[in-house]
Amino acid sequence: MQQYEKPKIFQLDLLRVIATVAIATFHLFSKRNLQHFAEIPMYSFLSSASRNGRWATDLFFILSGFLLVYTFDAKSSVYQFIKKRVIRFWPVLVFIMGCYFVSYLFGLYKFNLLWYMVTFFGLSGTGIAGNHTVVTPFWYVSALLWVSAGLYFLMRHIDREKLNIIVLVLVLLAYTMLFQMPINFKQLLFAQTWHGIINVGLLRAIGGIGIGYLIAQWYQNYIKRKANNTASINKDKFFSVAEIVGISALIYAFFLNTTMLRNVGFMLVLFVILLVIMLSNRGWLSQKLNKPTCINVLARYTYSLYMCHSFVYFLLRKVLWRPYPQIVISEPIGNVVLTIVCVIIMTLITYYGVEMPAKKLAKRIQEKRYR
Repeated sequence: MQQYEKPKIFQLDLLRVIATVAIATFHLFSKRNLQHFAEIPMYSFLSSASRNGRWATDLFFILSGFLLVYTFDAKSSVYQFIKKRVIRFWPVLVFIMGCYFVSYLFGLYKFNLLWYMVTFFGLSGTGIAGNHTVVTPFWYVSALLWVSAGLYFLMRHIDREKLNIIVLVLVLLAYTMLFQMPINFKQLLFAQTWHGIINVGLLRAIGGIGIGYLIAQWYQNYIKRKANNTASINKDKFFSVAEIVGISALIYAFFLNTTMLRNVGFMLVLFVILLVIMLSNRGWLSQKLNKPTCINVLARYTYSLYMCHSFVYFLLRKVLWRPYPQIVISEPIGNVVLTIVCVIIMTLITYYGVEMPAKKLAKRIQEKRYR
């Protein structure tokens, strides 16, 4: 028996690529990485311009919540849901953890067994273990896994109307707490001032995945209505303009912003509007991207890039930036180019050496289950 797969929504890959690059850029030019070179105008400008990249994680949560509902399989149990994601995400995690262990053997990293255990068992995004982690970006995958599993369980056991109300309440509660919480982004991991189970990481996951769930409910109804209606030419032009403006605003906010748009509320509204517009598939850009393009090829590498870029920055800090600060000061452009090249090489190694084989394994397991 073959599993029925819903059509891939190719145009969403553009948002994934932009969000991943925004996060990597934010980390690259963060004051923590280049704290000793803040007086250099180029680094100072780039650090300020890319500051909003930290909010790209919320876009990932929204996309993940949407895709969770869109690809929901009522025949699959919560255990099977978690197992599939562990097979999909953990091989890259183990590889990056191994890279840190090798750096420990060379005296570059301080080994801590507790941190390794917390990271491996997916607790780094729960708040239970505080800031203890080996692979810092993995907090997102950890929080995503547990919140998604909870939502998956509810989707299997609660009818849609009741669940819609529950999710809406959880979204409002999560963002109310986040907006009231004095967030300190100087913290290493979650930028949290509340510790324990209630923390910024899980609240962002609950809020973002919840929004994605609600958008998916709208999308399912939209697809049904669209089958019986044809959009007018004027509306198509309006959506075309809206798509270009939305993507431009997203790029500006993530990569070019120095004084404006530093507001999480604005960013969330922009994410929701842009996602709805792209899903409507009524504008020129979304229709152009609603098929395999070079953007979809780039999107394949987003998870590997997200997971490995922090290790590249860590390694550069240890072997170049701190031992030889004069190079960073005298050659800022060369340093940035070198970092980008190293990130690209590490991404390719991670993807082709680890992530791709893991994907094939997950696919074989899935196909075996549906035979």
